[in-house]
Amino acid sequence: MNERLRHSVSSAQGARAPGRGAFTLLEMLVAVAILGALIVIFGGIFSQVQRVLGRANDLIRIDRTAASLEKVIRRDISAISKGGFLKITNGEQIAFTAVGSHESMTDPELTGNSAIIDYGLLGDSSLLWRRLCVLTPGEPNEFYPSDYGQTGDPYSDRRRGTLRGGHYDGLLGDAAQAEDDNNDYVYIPEAAIQMPPAGSEHWADYLGANCTDFKVFWWDGANWSAEGATGSWSAADPNNWPKALRIEFNVWARLVRGTPTIVTGTTLIDMSRSWMPNAWANATVRITAGAGKGQVRNIVGNTSNMLMVDSAWAFPLPSPASTYVIAILGRPVEIIATLE
Repeated sequence: MNERLRHSVSSAQGARAPGRGAFTLLEMLVAVAILGALIVIFGGIFSQVQRVLGRANDLIRIDRTAASLEKVIRRDISAISKGGFLKITNGEQIAFTAVGSHESMTDPELTGNSAIIDYGLLGDSSLLWRRLCVLTPGEPNEFYPSDYGQTGDPYSDRRRGTLRGGHYDGLLGDAAQAEDDNNDYVYIPEAAIQMPPAGSEHWADYLGANCTDFKVFWWDGANWSAEGATGSWSAADPNNWPKALRIEFNVWARLVRGTPTIVTGTTLIDMSRSWMPNAWANATVRITAGAGKGQVRNIVGNTSNMLMVDSAWAFPLPSPASTYVIAILGRPVEIIATLE
């Protein structure tokens, strides 16, 4: 029995092919193929996890930004004074006088008990500005010399050149000054109200980036104003002011700005780009200036330099003189506040 067992073991060992301890070429190829498949699978999973986490972080950032902007705007609107003025231009810009303690954004030494506050988008950019101009009635000092025709220039020293327009001139002149000597806040006839210019030098006033579609409406007690409407009110008729204001805008996680090379049908081509294919699928593209301004389309896919949108562009078609913005992951903000 033992002899027969030893013979079986010996025969099995003799049947083993020489060098069997090493992998064959076929086995190596199979192993490499399996390893490659695993890398692809886990790489895809990792990439998907990164996209999900990135989207979650973008949403958190948008929520925080929107909440911060809303808080600032609500605080300013709640301080609007009917002893001053309110001006809305083209439904895209709003300026008003606000009461309360204010400090100059450019010079902390300049403080006052009221201010002019100005909101809007800077040109066709995505920068939301909030300019604050301190009103400081009082005796002349190093910041407010007496050679401006009244005792105490009502605008901060840094803002005098920028705001020397309707607001400023409405306060000057012998007749106007004699009429307003006892007014602690700015008083300007409605016809004299003008909006200050918006220039790129106002970097200190930018409130937020990646904002679009800033719109302002007012409620007259029966209806909201039409989109793009202009209105102005002053202390000359405080009983005729709007009952409420509504401010709308969008905050985006990411924005890409550009100028189209060619726009035809359902495409927008920008030859200066080298995008990853379909990187902007499900994002939106909007024309922010020039021909076609205001048109918005959903992006269904893209090549390295061409966007394919879900519906044809309307006339007038965007042109190389237009500008566009690609926006991804946005949140609308709506603020409604009463003025009574």
